[in-house]
Amino acid sequence: MSQPYHQVISSSDFATPIPFQNARGRRTHRDNESTWRKLLPVPGLIVTTALAISLLVIREQGWTSSLEFAAHVYRHPSIVGIVVQVLSHALGMLHVYALCSTIGLSARAYFARHSFPLTWINIANALRGARLDTSLPWTYRLPLLVFLLFTLLPGALWAGAITPVIADKQGTASLDVQIFKNTSWLDPGGKTPSSQNTAEGVWTYDLSDDLQGPLINSASSASSRASNDTGNSTNIIHGKLDKTKYNYVNRSYGAGAAVGLKDKSFSRNVTRYQYFENGFSLATHCIYNKSDDLYFTKSFGQPDSWLLQVYEAKGTLPNTPKGVAMDFVAATMANNPAMLAINADSTGGKYMAGIATFGPQYFALNHTQCEVTFTPTTFSVAVDVINKTITVDPVHEKDWFANKTAADAYKDKVLRVLYYLSESLSTALYVNPIGNALMNNIAAVQAINHNTSARTNLTAIENAISSILDDTMVAYSTAQIMLLNNTAPVNVNFTTNAYTFGTSNYIYPIVSLNFVICFVVVVEMLRTRLWHGISKFDIIDVKNVIIAASDAGRGMAMESESLHRQTGTRWTADPDDRVVGKIRAVLAPGGNGGSGVALTLEHSDLEIHQNNGRARSDSQYVPGLRSDGELTPGMLGEDDRIPLRPMGQAMGHSRSRSRESNGSDGSIK
Repeated sequence: MSQPYHQVISSSDFATPIPFQNARGRRTHRDNESTWRKLLPVPGLIVTTALAISLLVIREQGWTSSLEFAAHVYRHPSIVGIVVQVLSHALGMLHVYALCSTIGLSARAYFARHSFPLTWINIANALRGARLDTSLPWTYRLPLLVFLLFTLLPGALWAGAITPVIADKQGTASLDVQIFKNTSWLDPGGKTPSSQNTAEGVWTYDLSDDLQGPLINSASSASSRASNDTGNSTNIIHGKLDKTKYNYVNRSYGAGAAVGLKDKSFSRNVTRYQYFENGFSLATHCIYNKSDDLYFTKSFGQPDSWLLQVYEAKGTLPNTPKGVAMDFVAATMANNPAMLAINADSTGGKYMAGIATFGPQYFALNHTQCEVTFTPTTFSVAVDVINKTITVDPVHEKDWFANKTAADAYKDKVLRVLYYLSESLSTALYVNPIGNALMNNIAAVQAINHNTSARTNLTAIENAISSILDDTMVAYSTAQIMLLNNTAPVNVNFTTNAYTFGTSNYIYPIVSLNFVICFVVVVEMLRTRLWHGISKFDIIDVKNVIIAASDAGRGMAMESESLHRQTGTRWTADPDDRVVGKIRAVLAPGGNGGSGVALTLEHSDLEIHQNNGRARSDSQYVPGLRSDGELTPGMLGEDDRIPLRPMGQAMGHSRSRSRESNGSDGSIK
């Protein structure tokens, strides 16, 4: 049998990786770190690189999302926010993992070839785990803090780069608007289609009965809208006469009837749209005519003592033909008369209206005479789908109504709504709804202008009449669409808040950062030849570090004890212990036939006892000691070196320890 021999490994042998061997002394690939573990960061970097390039291409080509995606983002902002946060954190983690994994592998490669202070183990662990180690000196802690703050950057940049941001997207569509090709309802004695009351609104040509409430209510705030046309007021909204929940901003001019009714094919996915529509721009001019021929007369055969008094509204306008006069019955309370009548006539191409009142309540309205002009005009109709508003602006005059006879009949129909409304509401015991609406508007104008002159009153009446007639035209246009389906398509230019991903402020930085991290990883792979030859031993793995340290004997502990003795302190397992952190260590083959790892002191000789390639029992040697049993220089002070017996003698069986340490009488030697 061959004699045992000693293989001595010193710190000068660490210019090459530790030659880990199995129990028979042969090198095996299973002792080295697997290639797939080294390449784990690569798939993540492929994902981040592909996504970063995609975002860059999207940005450069001006891509925007589909209308369906935009609508989903708009309606579910909370869900989108959660998805963005999760994805940005995941993508940031891929970058941080690639960086920390590269640092960890390079640190392992360095530790396998060089000696290092124990403090570096804490630094490597902190960098590898991206955490702050408060036990490190400030000289290391501050750079580590900067690194940790840097690890937050990828996730933040990814959040900005993948967050959907609004990017206006233009498009065109078609909208069916009213036309007046079918004008049979305008002919004298023509049959009017029956009214319909649906979930979307009331469709009718009999406005004085079916829509008298909305028409009169609109007149109450007419001057607020009209005054804005001259820049004297803020935008005032008033409701459309249907149930679409749309509101007009300032005057309607009778346009926009199709909005909310015929735009459903595209409005669901757009934010706003605009189109042009033909109609009539009307203007009302009023005066007080004390010599007018409109009045109330008491019905014959009625006793004055009756509480309810019946009157007749009679009279003509300046353009009324001979033999034609207003004549309808009105009733009121005898002790508080409140009656109002409006006559309207379009004879001779003049569209005129006059107001007669009886009683003190509506004195400011009496003897009012107005002329209405209808100008064929093309309007711009701008629709805000999100806020449900319609803004109508005159563009230019256009003689669009080809049939002049039908056009005149249409204007006459619109004007006579004033007459039919007053006739329907003529019997009012204490108040008259039309009179109240007009007086309310007068009060509003007086408050705005701080003026109670006759001209102020007439301006308020003009605005109220224009408002009623505007809404009348909207109602007739709606009836053309919903009852007669008398429509024609017009082009619509719409804008949708389509979405794109991120902005250049975030996309360019994340693309740059991604390629910097990829560059660092690739350079380290090439520099270390894919971390060639490093073992599976990981300095961050606590259980293996404990075993490796114990495999080297008590050298570390005794060196710590010696250094603390020199500084007058002692080791208390304090993480902030700077003395322990300065101890330099190396990684060497372990005592199990060279197949393990020993974490031992720098400049110490580690004996590996082998017998024909077989590992000797651990009890036969003390790793980290010289062959003569003495601690190597540097482990203790120069004057403190003490001889130690091999592990088998120093830590023998309890019985032999008892014989050496105690006398036969039990006393301590």
